[in-house]
Amino acid sequence: MRTRGASALAPLILSACLAMAGEAAAAGVLDEARSRGALRLLWVRDSEPFSYGGTGGAPAGYAVELCGRVAAAIAPGLPVQWRPVALTEGVEAVSAGSGDLLCGPVTVTLPRLSRMDFTSPILIGGPGVLLREGAPPVLAEWLDPSRHLNRSPRGLLLDLAGPKRVAVLAGSTGATWLAGRIARDHLAVTVVPVTAHSEAARLLAGNDAEAWVGEWAVLAEYAGRDEGLASARLLPRPLEGEPLALAMPRDDVFGLAVEAALVRIIRGPDFTALLARWLGHGATREAAEIRAVTPLE
Repeated sequence: MRTRGASALAPLILSACLAMAGEAAAAGVLDEARSRGALRLLWVRDSEPFSYGGTGGAPAGYAVELCGRVAAAIAPGLPVQWRPVALTEGVEAVSAGSGDLLCGPVTVTLPRLSRMDFTSPILIGGPGVLLREGAPPVLAEWLDPSRHLNRSPRGLLLDLAGPKRVAVLAGSTGATWLAGRIARDHLAVTVVPVTAHSEAARLLAGNDAEAWVGEWAVLAEYAGRDEGLASARLLPRPLEGEPLALAMPRDDVFGLAVEAALVRIIRGPDFTALLARWLGHGATREAAEIRAVTPLE
């Protein structure tokens, strides 16, 4: 009887511990936000459909909506201060504690994990490639993320194929991926680093770059709505997956609160519709992939 009684009390004890942990949040990020009078939410600019300036310049997008819902759940009634940032700027801000949530297509990497925390993935992304009309065919073949080519005569062909300027967001995992391909094949490719996706789009539309490497979903969005990229070619969705998540400062209690709020959204009844609104086709498959790597409540 004692064992059964202890078992019955276990859930109550756990609930009490969690409640105490919630009260202990006053020692961290949430307490500072309440003292400040607002949560500081950063959004990566020009990163539609994840984060971008919408009507009147207000932030909009899939990651922005998730951040807004999470903020309302963990700190009801507390105002939110939104600030647009470049990706690298946002990573530095969260690492330094001058931002409470970073909202956008932010890939989880070990170097970033050494400086900040992340939620469970909000999408399984990956490197994509958009090529301008007339780009050397061998450049497209070499940049295709689904191919794992060893060094071959293709390298020589690429060297003889004319301009090879590839735009990529500075500090992104796309830049790391591109640098790895160049080092692997010892090719004379000119990397054109940019600080915003819109800058890469302008380079490609103006024939100042032959290709643009970046998060596939962002490239797909630009290719579908930017008239200057109407003739550009988007390579098929990559086979290499990258977890995209919301980034936050190191704070166990704050992190648990954010994760719990996000889990309830992802496992909630309207999550597939939310994905469809921002990402379009394939929302049912995307939702299943995300839920498969989301903790249970």
